[in-house]
Amino acid sequence: MRKDAARNRELLIEAAKTVFATRGLHVALDEIARTAGVSIGTLYNRFPTRNELVAAVYAETFERSARLAKRCLEVADPWEAFVRYLRGTCELQIVDRGYAQVCSRDFGAGSAIESAKHAAIASTEQLVARTKDSGLLRADFELRDMALTILATASVGQVSGAREDWERLLNLLLDAFRA
Repeated sequence: MRKDAARNRELLIEAAKTVFATRGLHVALDEIARTAGVSIGTLYNRFPTRNELVAAVYAETFERSARLAKRCLEVADPWEAFVRYLRGTCELQIVDRGYAQVCSRDFGAGSAIESAKHAAIASTEQLVARTKDSGLLRADFELRDMALTILATASVGQVSGAREDWERLLNLLLDAFRA
């Protein structure tokens, strides 16, 4: 890739990160191109589809989420690990509206973004199983309960903007999840 093409690609990714985080995934691609200081044609040359741009923007975030889950699996206390992961994941989605939408949307089997999501989910499944096996997490807790918790907490955090609101909700839910 030529130097100017690589620079434009990075400008587009950085602009999309900022715009998606604050406004969500449905923002007009023209706005991302303007924010990056390039033409819409340049955007489409680098990212022929919105999904390709979304994948480029959020691949690193999913890797960070998977690393968080792996670090939490190394924490000796299963409940502490579970809480750390849930709190960290909620924070990722609260500060980035686009990431929250990516997590709850299907991008189609075989897409780069779905592969990254499945890697993060695999680590999350291990974390939930470990916490349940320890007897600290309710036996009827399911992986979708975690997804619903993150969705609810992120929604509260995005709407209220107050950390104490989403943390209160998360703490109430964690109390309900404890065996």
